[in-house]
Amino acid sequence: MKYKTVLITGATGSIGEAIAEKFAVAGCNLLLNYCKSTQVAKDLKAKLDKFCHVEIFKADVRNQTEIDAMYKFSKNAFGAVNAIINCAGCALYGLLSEYTDSEIDQTININLTGTIKITRAFMQDLVSAKEGSIINISSIWGIVGASCESVYSATKAGVIVFTKALAKELGPSNITVNCIAPGFVNSKMNAQFNQDDVENIIANTPLGRLATVSDVARVAYFFASEDARCITGQTLAVDGGFTL
Repeated sequence: MKYKTVLITGATGSIGEAIAEKFAVAGCNLLLNYCKSTQVAKDLKAKLDKFCHVEIFKADVRNQTEIDAMYKFSKNAFGAVNAIINCAGCALYGLLSEYTDSEIDQTININLTGTIKITRAFMQDLVSAKEGSIINISSIWGIVGASCESVYSATKAGVIVFTKALAKELGPSNITVNCIAPGFVNSKMNAQFNQDDVENIIANTPLGRLATVSDVARVAYFFASEDARCITGQTLAVDGGFTL
């Protein structure tokens, strides 16, 4: 892996943890962002410290002051970040008519606005270096929409379009910007779904299995690698063919 230092937001989530491990094993230094799960973050750092230099930082991606503090910390700890992986996110399941204003605002501000704010703060390192990768985590529901997940789907669709637009903006600086749209993954976020729901998804998936967090991590690694230097503005669904 060419890049020396990688920022991963939402690193204590299932996908974030898997991506962190993939990059750590490759020898990349890691700045792991989290918001609530302090002990999980500490345990992850302890697990990955043997591979590389790992730092953890608690910051809410909705809060610009905390983001700025994390950027300052990053400059002191690493000098510069070479790749940004936006994994921080939250789910919102239910009828639109039943969502509260607070639930809607939280979902938009974490999934979409948070991705934008983190990218705005850290991309200056990439622009200065005239190279780097930005990888955003969306969802297949950002491509096709999901019943009872209208707001969540809208935020993830926003992440996809943000990716496309930013790829055009940062292309002249030799920075790639790509997006991963996982299908249903066995993760902490999806723990609310029952076995019947899961089996129905599997039955409608051509490969006949769910995506794993490792599947997603491998794609993130590819997008940040030299093999993907001429790929930008793309969204890759990691869903076993569910959206075909």
